[in-house]
This record gives sequence, C-alpha cells and structure tokens, in this order.
Amino acid sequence: MDQGARLATELEAAYALDEVERLAALVRVREQLDADIAVQAAAFDGRASFGEKGYRSPAGFLVEHCRISRSSARKLQDTGRALKNFPLIAAAAQSGEISFDHARVFAKTVVPPRTDSERIDLASEAEHKFLAKAKTHTADDFQKLVCLAWRQIANESDREAQQRIVDKTEVTFEEFPEEDTARIVISGPRIEVRMIRNALRRLTDELWRKENQADDDTVVPMRHRKARQFRAAVLMAKRAMARSAEDLVLPEPLLNVQMDWDTYEREVAAYAAGEPGPGANQIFEYGYRSQTLDDIPMTPAHAFAIGIRARLRRLVIDAKSRKVDLGRAERLYTGAAREAVMQRDRHCQHPGCDMPGVWCDVDHILEWSDGGETSPENGQLLCRWHHTRKSTATISNRKKAA
Repeated sequence: MDQGARLATELEAAYALDEVERLAALVRVREQLDADIAVQAAAFDGRASFGEKGYRSPAGFLVEHCRISRSSARKLQDTGRALKNFPLIAAAAQSGEISFDHARVFAKTVVPPRTDSERIDLASEAEHKFLAKAKTHTADDFQKLVCLAWRQIANESDREAQQRIVDKTEVTFEEFPEEDTARIVISGPRIEVRMIRNALRRLTDELWRKENQADDDTVVPMRHRKARQFRAAVLMAKRAMARSAEDLVLPEPLLNVQMDWDTYEREVAAYAAGEPGPGANQIFEYGYRSQTLDDIPMTPAHAFAIGIRARLRRLVIDAKSRKVDLGRAERLYTGAAREAVMQRDRHCQHPGCDMPGVWCDVDHILEWSDGGETSPENGQLLCRWHHTRKSTATISNRKKAA
C-alpha cells in the first residue's frame, strides 16, 4: 500500500472513533501529511518548473497558492531540505513512527540551514541513535535533552560555532525619555543567562517572604511577580555596589546541575589527562544526564568547569549534614527541604504534566492539616494549576464528609 492509500485508510478509520480518540488520530494523520509535504517540497526544490512560474523556492509557491503563512512555508521547506540527508528520520515521520515536530526540531536544532557538511556527516553517523531517542521522548524533550545537548557538545571543538555564541553576548540599554523608563536586554549563552535568572528568582522569593511577613501597614505590596523581579534586580545591583572590588566574592551558589556518575568520572579523567571529552555521541549512552534542574542541557565539560570554580551547589538527598526533614516544625517547604524534592521530582508529578520544578509548588502528599510532615518523603512537585485542583478537591471531600 502506497503512502496516499495508507493515509486515506487511516483518515477514514479516524472518523469511526469517539470524539477524544478521533482527535488524536486526526493529529497523527496531519503530522504524517506535514512530513510528506516537507519531503515533496524538498524533492521539487530547484526544479525548473518553479522558476517558470515565477517562484524561487517551494516556500513561495506554498504561500501564494496554498494561502499559508510565510513562516509555516519556510518551516516545511527548511525541514524538507534538512531531511534529504537523513532518510531514516524522514521515513519515520512519514510513517507516523515519530511526529513531524520531532523531525522539525531535529532539522532546526541539529542541522539548521547553512550547516557545514562536516557537521551533517557527524550527525548522519548517529542518525539511528537520534531516531531511537525521538521514539521515546516528547518533541520538547527531544529538542532540549537530545538535539540541543548534542549540538552544545559538538560546538565545543568548533571555533566558528563558539565565535557565533560570543558575538551574540551583550548587554543593551534602551531608554524611553518620554515615558521616563528604560530597558535592559541581556544576550548570551543560555547557561550564563540562566544563572542570572536563578539569582533573580531567589531574590524575588526573598522579597515575597519579607513582604508577607511585614507588619508595617506602610509597606506597599508588589502584587505582580514582574514588579518583584525588577526590585530584585535593583537589590542585586545595590548589594554589589556596597562592596569594594577587593572584598567582592562570588555569592552563594545559584545553579543546580544534575550529572550522572559515569559522565562525571569521564570528565574528571579527561581533565586530569588534559584531553577533550568523549564527544557529542555520549548523550546517547544509557543513563546520560548533564542538565540544570529545569532541564536546560549543559555540556559535561562546562558543568565540570563551573564545579571546579565552586559555583555549583551539590545536594545529597537525605545527607546528615543538611537539614532536609523539617517534621512538623515548618509548614512550608523552603531551603534544603524544597530543593531535595525538586532534585528528585524535577517536574510536576501529575500524570502527563511536565511543568519544570522551578515553577512548581511543593505539595504535602498527606496534607499538613491531616498530620502530614514537611519532609521529602511526604512532598511532591505540583504545578500551580494541579496544586489548586488538588486543594479544591480536598476541601470539597471534607465538606461532603462533614
């Protein structure tokens, strides 16, 4: 059965399903159609028939004749062009083994337009490994934890790639005198910018706690998180200015990184021998992990280098040297108790929700009001929406029981 006949059969079968299953089946068919369109567009790319009709590329034809947006047309065209070099991933997307989004993020992250042939050859050697990861990860996780992680490590030995990152590193000040306001834009490596964001988040939480503990009626509450973030940035600058250059030391560590033990040992050995690490394909090894707590990948070499400079926080769950079990002494999860749960769960624990831990609440599995302790064993990460739903359901059940 050819591709067209197979898709027609799947589409007909989809309309025989109930509403929910029909929706999922239609999405699967659409994903396969998108992959087909991308592959067909790439196959016709550069042919004389496009030029005769006044189009320089398939994207122009799709915009004019199919009435789709230019961004959608470029997405299809660029993905198709990239998949020319990766027949396994293209075939898997066309057959529905992986979604078109998997193929698109692969093309966008690993081999974006104008990628040199050496990098394409390196990715081609690991194509079957990329495909295996795509089958077991969501498209978002495939992009963050596989494609982006692979590219970061591949860039380590690529001077041109490193220079492109350096060229985008800057702090821009933009003033608006008529509004008496200004804007600061920070551009740079994601990990370094993430450290700044983490510092602002911690100061923002500090301001929120102080505001809620204040008894002074003259304190003006900063109800919006963005307002507290701005005050936190001002506080960060004031604290830095209050110290002399001689006394200025690095503050308490701000970045939490998770790395598996085998990867860590390899980096120690490479550092001791003065040799480069094992390369980009190490991300396909079983159990590999080198990322921040909110799932932003870091190259193992970068994480190890930061660790040597003592800018990493090392958290050992249930270590006797840290007070992570607060028992009934505290109601809220803060400090080490919160971090212990975040390091373990990493994202919202409601089935199907992958909200990163930094944006989640730590919920008592056995409610505090029912005698639950503030301990890692009794804590779980829940995003604000699922936390609210659980609390509402608990209150409703108590009212019914009463």
